[in-house]
Amino acid sequence: MYMTILDQIGTAFYHSEITQLGKKKSPILKAITYFSENGSLCEEQIHAIIGLRNAFFHNFNLIHVPKGKSGENILQRHRYVVTASIENWTVQLPQISWLGDYENKSWADSTATVVNLYQIGQLVESMVLCLRSTNTDGKLCTVEENAKAFVNR
Repeated sequence: MYMTILDQIGTAFYHSEITQLGKKKSPILKAITYFSENGSLCEEQIHAIIGLRNAFFHNFNLIHVPKGKSGENILQRHRYVVTASIENWTVQLPQISWLGDYENKSWADSTATVVNLYQIGQLVESMVLCLRSTNTDGKLCTVEENAKAFVNR
């Protein structure tokens, strides 16, 4: 659910005081950029979250090998291990990037991207609070300019 909420926030809203990201950028990248604590995650960690979302939603597994060879696609190629811990970290990037080779896949710990699902939940909960305060401050904007179309979405 939290991944879906990230998608929805990034698809629908932006912060008026933060430079808008391009239309081709991921909604999750937009949501975290606009509404999370500044600097809490680096761009590589955000792309790891995007890749995990895609692994869950499209492949129903913990491996994501995106099609195409763009820089963003490579940043989203991961072999995941998930956990739930109250420790204060969200994504631990691998020491060695996994190359996406299923036939000769390395299961070494050094190629695993570890994601703390508990902290993903905490991240999204804090972003919802930020979204609300941004709205109260009059700085929340909707991507859809037509209010009726926005409500109907």
